[in-house]
Amino acid sequence: MMNNYPHQANMDFAAIVRNWFLPSYQTGEPLVDRLRKEIEDTRPCLSESSTKNNVTAVNSFERFINETMKGKSSLSIQNVTSDHIRAFERWLLNSGKKPGYVSEQMRCLRSLINRFSDRGRELFKKVRTSVTPSEKRAENEKCFRKLWGIRNSLKKRDGLYCRISLFCFYGMGIPLIDALFLKKSQLKDGVITYYRHKTHRKITIEIGEELATLLEELMDDDSIYLIPVLTEKDPKKAMREYKRFYQKYMRGLKRISASLGENVHLTSYTPRHSWASIAYKNGVDINVISRALGHSNPNVTLIYIREIEDCQLHEASRIVCRAIR
Repeated sequence: MMNNYPHQANMDFAAIVRNWFLPSYQTGEPLVDRLRKEIEDTRPCLSESSTKNNVTAVNSFERFINETMKGKSSLSIQNVTSDHIRAFERWLLNSGKKPGYVSEQMRCLRSLINRFSDRGRELFKKVRTSVTPSEKRAENEKCFRKLWGIRNSLKKRDGLYCRISLFCFYGMGIPLIDALFLKKSQLKDGVITYYRHKTHRKITIEIGEELATLLEELMDDDSIYLIPVLTEKDPKKAMREYKRFYQKYMRGLKRISASLGENVHLTSYTPRHSWASIAYKNGVDINVISRALGHSNPNVTLIYIREIEDCQLHEASRIVCRAIR
């Protein structure tokens, strides 16, 4: 596999960066301080997750400067160079961060710098800032038939995780966070209506036979939620509760995956990617799938679609060859 980061190698970054800094590194307002001001200025108009990403990027950049400059973090926008940004990228990569994570950090820093300087393009010209599509692992129909079949034979906790995964799948790939925050009041006349947490797009789910069975097995009379995992009514407290549950859920899916076979790898995203992949394979229009998933653009949906199998490509080639004979 081609290395997208040919400069990723072990280096003495402290020595290199110290040589780059000019004696005037303290000239002007410290860059990190200015970046933190921009984070506070943008906080009201950005989502919580975007603000969190910005904070993470600036914190990482500050650690990088402190480690390579022996605690001197007064680098200003006037004397920062593209070599500093490239060294920061290398530092992240050599610390074990994945390329996709690193490019996200670069984009966050560039976005903040662009708010008060016209040097963003120049500073980030030597690093990768493009979005790195993550591998979207989808499972086939056979996997979900197996999940359905074993849900009642698993231990109580894993049985819950299995049913939740199935609920997300049969619920048109509803994200886990949206599924767990569904309230009973959102189920009316056999239809669940919700607004996707990420895009705020309205989505409706018809309660079919499988979903009805799962809800019967999951619902609790004492809970305000359709799936009785969260107990807090306050949104902020409920979100903290969700994050704690998420870690347990992922570990549970790992155990369930092991019981299904070595080629199965269930995650919280698997039901969503699998629903899209199976729908597409069975002739559902990409725009319909996009709407079901709550995507703002069908191009985003294509990332979720499993790659066409080689045999289908070979058949397509044969069809074209026959057509021109």
